[in-house]
Amino acid sequence: MAAASMTRPRPREPRAKPGDTAEMMRQASGGAPLSIVDRLRAFRRPMSVPELADVLGHSDDVIYRMVHAEKIPRLIIPGSEKICFDPATIDYWLCHHNPILKKVAKAR
Repeated sequence: MAAASMTRPRPREPRAKPGDTAEMMRQASGGAPLSIVDRLRAFRRPMSVPELADVLGHSDDVIYRMVHAEKIPRLIIPGSEKICFDPATIDYWLCHHNPILKKVAKAR
C-alpha cells in the first residue's frame, strides 16, 4: 500500500489533431512513440504556442508564462503580435537546458 502512494503520476499524452505532422509521422512509423526531438524536427514551419505545448507536454499557459519570463526562445516576426517558435532553435535550446538531452547530444 505504501508503494502505491509513492508512485508518480504519468505525464499526459500530447493531444493529436487531424493533420498534425507529428501524428502523421507516428502513423507512418507503425504507431511507435516519437521523441520530443523527432516531433520538433517534423515541423518545417514556425510553431504556435499550442503546437509547442503539445510537443513538450505542457499546457498553453505554461508556455505563455515561459515566454513572458523570457525563459524560452521565441521567434519575433516584425509587425506581428503572434507568438511563434523556430523548431530548430527549440531543439537546440532543449538539448542545452535539459540534462538528459544534453547527454544524448554529446553522444552524437
